[in-house]
Amino acid sequence: MAKSYRVRAAVRTDAKIDKIRAHPLVKGLAKAPDSLSFIVIPDLTLPGAFDSALQDATYVIHLAAPVPSFNGSITVTQDQYDKYFVQDAVNATLGVLKSAANAGHGVKRVILTSSAMAVVPFPYLAASPEVDYSVSFGPETRQLTPTGPFGSEVEAYGAGKTAVLNAAEAWFTSELGKQANFDLINIVAGWTFGRDELVTSADELRVTGTNSVLLGLLLGNKSEWPFTGNAVVAADVARCHVLALAQKALAKGETRTFVASTPIVWEDAVDVVRTEFGADVEAGRLSTDGKQPTQPINFDGSKTEDILGIKFAPFQEAVRQIANQYLELLDQA
Repeated sequence: MAKSYRVRAAVRTDAKIDKIRAHPLVKGLAKAPDSLSFIVIPDLTLPGAFDSALQDATYVIHLAAPVPSFNGSITVTQDQYDKYFVQDAVNATLGVLKSAANAGHGVKRVILTSSAMAVVPFPYLAASPEVDYSVSFGPETRQLTPTGPFGSEVEAYGAGKTAVLNAAEAWFTSELGKQANFDLINIVAGWTFGRDELVTSADELRVTGTNSVLLGLLLGNKSEWPFTGNAVVAADVARCHVLALAQKALAKGETRTFVASTPIVWEDAVDVVRTEFGADVEAGRLSTDGKQPTQPINFDGSKTEDILGIKFAPFQEAVRQIANQYLELLDQA
């Protein structure tokens, strides 16, 4: 909306509409009566679920996806992993593409939000000692869709991301896909951290999305298991989406991928807390006791910076955003 796009947001419940409309930032942007509207789609996997939402649309950004809990906030049993993380994600994404095709000539571009896990094989993400970490992964990298059974929800989540990317690109070779008048852009992001304007309490921030993982480190959580060393600030991911809308049209049915990621060292976050939030450490609100090893992964976002004309913010900026938001929410409690 800040770039003058009119937005029709598809959400799963009416409660989401109320929460978004009530936010001061949204109120400031949605000044024109038609600048923001909503449509409720309770089940994204149903055939034709997006048909009404995409009528008269020019661009489509598909953000929704099942996510691993990291913190127990959702319960998905192992026998449900394939359906929840893989099948449902693929069905919802193909539903978006089919609805975009059925909308006629109006839709010009579909943007799908994805993850590094779509193109980086799980053994790398699991810090396996048996893989070659000198290998580079980028916008052209693809892998075969993994099959279950999956040992964890994170592994299943990664398989779902790969399955969605592969299925979306393969869809353009289908009969309906060959007739599509739009192109496809994938935004493939590393760990995504940053201020979450829809979070309203410190307790909620502790358990919401990937921010909960970084915040846990800032609060003193200790882990022996390394996490991959790639991340991006959430605002930069959002910026990639908006800039991708304005990229010149690709050939009919063509796809393009942008990687949003910078290399990080997880425990640099502890250094930021130590040097910039000393008073809060003394007060027991943040901690410098956290431990999180890093497994470096060559996941290169430099081409995205060159093509879109942006510079990804450093990891330290994400740390500051999360720490400051957490402290603000504590003060408001």
